[in-house]
Amino acid sequence: KKSKPAEDRPKKTSFGDDAGDDAGDVNGTGDAKDPKKGDDEEPKKDDKKRKRTPKKASDVGKAPKRLRDPDAHLEYLARWSEAHQERGNGPTKGFKPSNGWKLDKNVQNWLIHNACDPDQVDEDAFDMFTMYAAGLRGGPLGRMRDA
Repeated sequence: KKSKPAEDRPKKTSFGDDAGDDAGDVNGTGDAKDPKKGDDEEPKKDDKKRKRTPKKASDVGKAPKRLRDPDAHLEYLARWSEAHQERGNGPTKGFKPSNGWKLDKNVQNWLIHNACDPDQVDEDAFDMFTMYAAGLRGGPLGRMRDA
């Protein structure tokens, strides 16, 4: 049986949502599945991730209850002060202080909420915190304003 010349055959075209029943047919069998993918395909990692639970309205703006070490804020501020002096006016990107200081969000949040309480923070630590707070940006700065 001879096939019709190309100009005599009807053209099959599809555009977007107007695609016919064989729109995803890769191998010409009428099956829209990709032949490279097997039926035993595992779910994506995104499906396995837990979704973040929203914060309660009553929890927003509350201070952290306490630090594990009661003097953790003093150590944190002392190390920050040393690292700040070591860095000077140099670039912050790629800078690693020799004393090993790094950001601790728990201590930072505790300080933001308790720095003005004389029972929690002594005068020397408060002075260091004022210098620390001058460099805050982004979320911590907003929490500082709200506290």
